[in-house]
Amino acid sequence: MPMAEKEYCGTQILLFNGQEIECSSIDPTHKTNAKAMPTMNSEQRALGSTCGINEYSIKIEVPIPVDESQEPDWGKVKNATLTLYPACGTVNGTRTIYTGVTVEEVGEKYAVNKEAMRSITAHALDKQMVR
Repeated sequence: MPMAEKEYCGTQILLFNGQEIECSSIDPTHKTNAKAMPTMNSEQRALGSTCGINEYSIKIEVPIPVDESQEPDWGKVKNATLTLYPACGTVNGTRTIYTGVTVEEVGEKYAVNKEAMRSITAHALDKQMVR
């Protein structure tokens, strides 16, 4: 019996407050902050863990346009919405939506024979998966 071909996500589209942003990379991270709860017991090991506060961080690299009026003022971004979805659009239409996005750092990167890039580090208050 032949195996069914699997389809995987590829290129993602980034929307910033509903506006499409060209980017070269998106690196979202979810940190649960759950920790082992060490206690004194006969097993001499932690027997449980604590619940943590979810943290969402997002790193984005975008090309620097010649006309800087064509990009958001990244340093002033607060309480924004970022939406990610696959460019192919066939993965059940799943979108990842980050709300309450606030930018923490904005940097620039220049290298020989490479594009000038802006590096943005932000945090989000919530993440939703929407089909």
